[in-house]
Amino acid sequence: MDFSFTSQQIAFKDSLKKLLAEECSPDSIRVLWSTENGFDQSRWEKLSNLGVVGSLIEEGEGGLGLNDID
Repeated sequence: MDFSFTSQQIAFKDSLKKLLAEECSPDSIRVLWSTENGFDQSRWEKLSNLGVVGSLIEEGEGGLGLNDID
């Protein structure tokens, strides 16, 4: 049984890690908490474009088709 991650899983992890480091620092989250709606549309669009929002949705339905391990 092979428990190593695939190159695709590693690439997704690296992309997500980079985005979170750049866009979702603890300080930036705290700033949002003090706003009226606490929401940043631009940040959610970037997460969506990366595929995070639809990561567990089947590919045939427009998602990435990942599973809980991914």
